[in-house]
Amino acid sequence: MTDKRYEGTPESADYDMAGRVDVFERVRNGWDGCPLPACHDEVNHSPTGFGWGYGGSGPAQLAYAILRDFTNSATIARANYQRFKGDIVARLPRGSWKLDGDQVREWIDANVEQGVITYPVDVDSSAITRVDYDPDTLTLVVTFTSRISWAYFGVAEETAAELVTAESVGRYFHAHIKAQYEAEKCEEETA
Repeated sequence: MTDKRYEGTPESADYDMAGRVDVFERVRNGWDGCPLPACHDEVNHSPTGFGWGYGGSGPAQLAYAILRDFTNSATIARANYQRFKGDIVARLPRGSWKLDGDQVREWIDANVEQGVITYPVDVDSSAITRVDYDPDTLTLVVTFTSRISWAYFGVAEETAAELVTAESVGRYFHAHIKAQYEAEKCEEETA
């Protein structure tokens, strides 16, 4: 049993998919709660606050904040919060909710190798949608919003990790990858 839980309370009865989120920690005589830090200085999807029960920017902010708080790792949170949003935060009920730390731990155990990024990673960027990486061949595959993918060869694992955890994925890509590595356009997807 973990010693944390998260609780969301809607801003108003008229809008029940956004509002305040508190984190509670077990103490000697019960639970002690405080507001969950939004971590806007690390990831800023929703300057207006947290959301839940759908797949937008407010839930992305909440997913990042919960993973960041629970793991105490910006790297793990950045690499996994979009999946956590889809699997957990977007499915939270409208209105008030509670998310037990055991549920967060179970999701992390099933989806995250501690300290290791699991590829492919869906990223939040206006230009890039997904990043895949093969450490055996040092090949980085970047899929753009146009659904066209490019493979970059000889990319170190640390560089791939820095790309998916960058505050601005697009800016990092242009500064550190685009003209730095041999590249090849991948076969177009058939959808």
